[in-house]
Amino acid sequence: MKNTDIAIISMSCRFPDADNIQLFWENLVSGKSSIQDIPQDRWDAKSFYNPIKGTPGKANTKFGTFLNNIKNFDPDFFNINENDAMIMDPQQRILIELAYEAIISSNYEIKDLSGKKIGVFLGITKSDYMDFVQEGVLTGRLKQNTVVIGVLRNLIASRISNLFDFCGPSMTIDTACSSAHVSLHIARESILSGTCEMALVGGINLNLT
Repeated sequence: MKNTDIAIISMSCRFPDADNIQLFWENLVSGKSSIQDIPQDRWDAKSFYNPIKGTPGKANTKFGTFLNNIKNFDPDFFNINENDAMIMDPQQRILIELAYEAIISSNYEIKDLSGKKIGVFLGITKSDYMDFVQEGVLTGRLKQNTVVIGVLRNLIASRISNLFDFCGPSMTIDTACSSAHVSLHIARESILSGTCEMALVGGINLNLT
């Protein structure tokens, strides 16, 4: 009988009030709620609030959950040009960090995985970051050649593979709300078929606008 067991050897995450797996687990165990009033620096919740559902141009809630410091990124650490990093979609920056953290916490060395058949499968349903850079591109203010690489979600998996020199399949998968689960399914099948010997699987969804 063919062995179909798959071992999950590491995890990394970014959630509201939890920048790592340990904090996320502690929040779950303690029953902590991360729902909070919408911060003023995000948007003026009062001006958009209306308790009546369906009111045009209004929201019937004043609460939400939010990630901290999505702008923080150390491009030098990943040997990425600083100007290019400024243009990169925050989803791309975060996934690069999470990929690195997952590898390190698995007790593998990056250099030992270089050149191996390691797949990258990422569930990403959208990226509204383009709204922030589109004006700069159209006006010529942003002229870096990596604008497209930095904002297209279908290139994120391949960028991670290139960054760490992984030679397995790279896929950005969009099946709406099930994207991350489908990514895990495809990664498992790829390992069992021998297409890759190990895989990084993830999902991300930032609402920026």
